[in-house]
Amino acid sequence: MTDRTPLTPDMTAEEAFVVIALDAADDFVTHLDATMTDDDPHGPHQARVALRRLRTMLRAYEPILDGDFIKDMKAESRRIFRELGQIRDADILLAAARTEEERSRRQTVAQEVRETARKRLDRRDAGAFATRLEDRLDRKGWKAEGKRAKGWRKSPIGVLAGNALDHAWTDILPGKPLDQMKDTALHTLRKNVKAIRYMTEFFGPVIDHGDWRASLDALKALQDKLGQLTDMALAGTHHDDESGRATLLQEASELLQRVISLGTWWRPDPDLAQD
Repeated sequence: MTDRTPLTPDMTAEEAFVVIALDAADDFVTHLDATMTDDDPHGPHQARVALRRLRTMLRAYEPILDGDFIKDMKAESRRIFRELGQIRDADILLAAARTEEERSRRQTVAQEVRETARKRLDRRDAGAFATRLEDRLDRKGWKAEGKRAKGWRKSPIGVLAGNALDHAWTDILPGKPLDQMKDTALHTLRKNVKAIRYMTEFFGPVIDHGDWRASLDALKALQDKLGQLTDMALAGTHHDDESGRATLLQEASELLQRVISLGTWWRPDPDLAQD
C-alpha cells in the first residue's frame, strides 16, 4: 500500500474519497492482524470501527460512486463486520460476568467464538481487503456515470461533505425523548451518531468552519454513553440497574442537546437547518 495524502480544502471529492477509503481499509487490516493473533478485545473493536468509517464514507460519497461498487463494498465489509461482531459480543458478555463460575464459562465460549471467527475470516481472505479495494480503485468502473455525478466528483471536497453532513444531521434529531426509546431505537441512534462523528472527524479540519471541535467532543461523549446503554442491553443488565441506566439516559440526552445547540457547524449560517 502507498502512503496516504492528508485531506486538503483544494482536493476534489473524487480525490478525497480515494484517500479516505484506502486509509480506512489500511486501518482495518492493521487491527485485523492483531485480532488474528491476539485475544485483546481492542483488536476486533477497532477493526469494526475502521469498517464502519469506510461504510460511512460510502454513504457520504454515494453521489459519485457506482451503485454496484457500493453494493459490493458494503456486502463484503458487512460479512467481515458480522464475523468480528461475534467476537465483540462474546467479549462484552465476558466482561459482564458476575461470578468466577460465570466468567470461566463465558471465557470458554469467547475463546471458541474467537477461533471460529478467525477461521471464517481467513477463509474469506479478509486480510487482503485493502488490497482488493485499492486494485478496484485503480481500475475503471467505481465511479458513477452522468453529468451530475461528474460535477460532484470534480467539486471541492467541502461541497459534497456539506451535503453528506446535512443528511447525517437529520438522522440524529430525536423524534422523542431518549428515555422513551426502545433499546433498538437507541442502538440505531448510536449508529447515526457514529456516522456524523466520523464525518466530522474527516471533514471538520478541511471545512474548518464553526465550532466543529466542540461538536466532535460532544458526539464522542454521546456515542460513549449510548454504547454503554447498548452493552447493558446485550449483557441483560439494564433491568438489574435501572438507576444506572436512567443516569446514562439523562447524560446522553444532555449531550445530544449539546450537539443540537452547537448546530450545523459546516454551514455559513448554522441556523439554516435542513428541513
